[in-house]
Amino acid sequence: MALSRAASASRAALLKPLAAGFLTSAPSPLRRPISTDTTPITIETSVPFTSHRCEPPCRSVETTPQELVSFFQDMAKMRRMEIAADSLYKAKLIRGFCHLYDGQEA
Repeated sequence: MALSRAASASRAALLKPLAAGFLTSAPSPLRRPISTDTTPITIETSVPFTSHRCEPPCRSVETTPQELVSFFQDMAKMRRMEIAADSLYKAKLIRGFCHLYDGQEA
């Protein structure tokens, strides 16, 4: 009984920092405002791709600042989830095997 209470208390403590980021919608005074500019940006790779038995992909892509920010936010959210899963696994609150990819975004 005491072990189950300790496990639920530690689970709540591990998930609190993660949940706090999703539940607060008020902007922090330390955050810089995100650009609302919608002009397209063209990004080009410096090194051409090499391919085998197919045409290589285009070296340039057109995107917007808002799309890039959404990619970053999704990546940061996934990374925070993986860090939380790692903490829960190390606290033995996740059974079985937990294979993580944190730090592999690049």
